[in-house]
Amino acid sequence: MDTSLFAHFQELRKRVFICLIFTLLYMIISYLFYESLYQFFSQPFLSLNLDSHPFYIRSILEGVFVKLKFSFLFGLVFSIPVYLYHTLRFCLPGLKKAESRIIFVSLLVSFLFACISFIYGYYLLLPLSIKFLMSYHFIPQDVGILLTYSDNLFIVFNLIAAIIMVFQLPVILMLLLYFNIVTRSFLLQASRYLIVLVFIISAVLTPPDVISQLLVSLPLIILFFVVLIFARIFNWGNDV
Repeated sequence: MDTSLFAHFQELRKRVFICLIFTLLYMIISYLFYESLYQFFSQPFLSLNLDSHPFYIRSILEGVFVKLKFSFLFGLVFSIPVYLYHTLRFCLPGLKKAESRIIFVSLLVSFLFACISFIYGYYLLLPLSIKFLMSYHFIPQDVGILLTYSDNLFIVFNLIAAIIMVFQLPVILMLLLYFNIVTRSFLLQASRYLIVLVFIISAVLTPPDVISQLLVSLPLIILFFVVLIFARIFNWGNDV
């Protein structure tokens, strides 16, 4: 085996091992602090004023499976920055100084967007969605409400995770424009189709109500044009 190829393989194995160690560590931490995570993710359902117990289980094994699955998912989510860092360090070792700087800036912006989208989804989108879906428009007054533990807890987690992932799209678009993989003129010509695609993605990821879909799609559309404005200012994505 070529020495250079063997060295790359050794480096890849080392970085994968580090990522797995961090993932396992975060899983253990999430497991130990599961009660706090549960209280946080179940908080939006307390506004429904159902009774002293917002959720009910259907099986004696449900509690075990939910705790393990939650710990696994949180371990993966918390270790994403570690994966991103080591992926970039391995795949892009020969970047120029300016290119390294834009990658670093994009990671900071990505982290900022993740925090903002989490706050936006948890404190605005989620309460409005729950209130809308649990309103008398869909549930008659004489129908009792019994929320299952695993299903509804993961609805909250999946919605928040989806919002965070979707709001990374402007950062990806910024990098594509910077490295001239796509051009501004192409994006402007395809903007009407991209807007339709954004509405479709929002409809798939959010609960089936117009309010949630608009709260996701409209900020994404605004960010799309903001990225194009920045690209125009800094001359990214020029036509060849």
